[in-house]
Amino acid sequence: MKANTPKANFIYLSLGDREKETKNSRLATVEDCTVQAAELLKAQGVSVVFEMNRGGHFQDVPVRIARGIKRLMEE
Repeated sequence: MKANTPKANFIYLSLGDREKETKNSRLATVEDCTVQAAELLKAQGVSVVFEMNRGGHFQDVPVRIARGIKRLMEE
């Protein structure tokens, strides 16, 4: 991401607040990495929405996808 700015004006990021609680050490960094990605994208001039949701990766998936689609359509 540092070397390649996306060709998008708007990016929506959604993450569950329990996703970082996994026993997998690589996946446990997901929240920190997503925050860093959002900051990097914003610094590159991309409009970013980053939402934290209750639960883990598979909680309320249809609702979270619908919220993301709605946000994209509003942009």
